[in-house]
Amino acid sequence: MKVIDVLLEAAKVFDRYAQSAFKSYQRSIYFRRLGRLSDLTTLQLVLPTTGQHLSHAIRYYEVAKGLDSYKHNPLFWLQYAIACIGINDLDRAGNFLKTAYAYAKERRRFDTKQIDNHYARYLLLRIMKKPEDPTSQDIFLEAKAIVARQMLRESRDFPYRVARLYLEIYRALDAVRLIDAAWKKRLLQASEQVLDSIAKLPEHRKERPDVERCAAAMVTLNRIVGQASASVATSA
Repeated sequence: MKVIDVLLEAAKVFDRYAQSAFKSYQRSIYFRRLGRLSDLTTLQLVLPTTGQHLSHAIRYYEVAKGLDSYKHNPLFWLQYAIACIGINDLDRAGNFLKTAYAYAKERRRFDTKQIDNHYARYLLLRIMKKPEDPTSQDIFLEAKAIVARQMLRESRDFPYRVARLYLEIYRALDAVRLIDAAWKKRLLQASEQVLDSIAKLPEHRKERPDVERCAAAMVTLNRIVGQASASVATSA
């Protein structure tokens, strides 16, 4: 029996026990186990190192999505979306992120910050994949607003990891000659906002790798956009 089949059988057993348990503390034990099983990082650790971790993980999600413990769980659908982002299947990722939000709304006081982080990443990757999309600037503004909000409330560094994609957005647009004055303005505003957020962090957080890499990317973005704008002005 393959590892993925063993994991799926374990999920089915935990789901059955969770649904049949009489006491809430017993159900919570199995729900936690199911949560660990559906975590993409966990799946990648236990699946064989064949270079196809994500495809195996997606098979897990596809088979397990019908389990009662998973079908209405926003974090399960988030993990499924993250796996799809990993294989660049952004259409499915977008659908699963919407599903995660829908089920999150059904739960009282559910904090969507984990979904928000990956939704912002998804939006930015979508621009990079289809830079010619006429709605790309609106999509960018939506993503930027999420990232800015997360930087204010998130103690972890994921928003800074996401913000590094601003530089890649510029490169994707520039590669197909779609970088114009409006885009330059928006990207400069975004990078300055990120740098301002970093400047307000405690010193120990500024030294974290993701934050340092983000700061370096924003400085690079400012320099490249500034040079491009100066070149246009000189040629004019």
